[in-house]
Amino acid sequence: MKTIQVEILNPKATKLLKDLADLNLIAIKDASQSGFARALRKLRSR
Repeated sequence: MKTIQVEILNPKATKLLKDLADLNLIAIKDASQSGFARALRKLRSR
């Protein structure tokens, strides 16, 4: 499995991504759920 981060510039792209998820071609995860990873990066940067 390959993981990438995508910045959505056009709101129409959100619907396309949701359609791909409905077809089980991709999985969408909310970036705000990775609080631990964000905290770890903060600690490492200090």
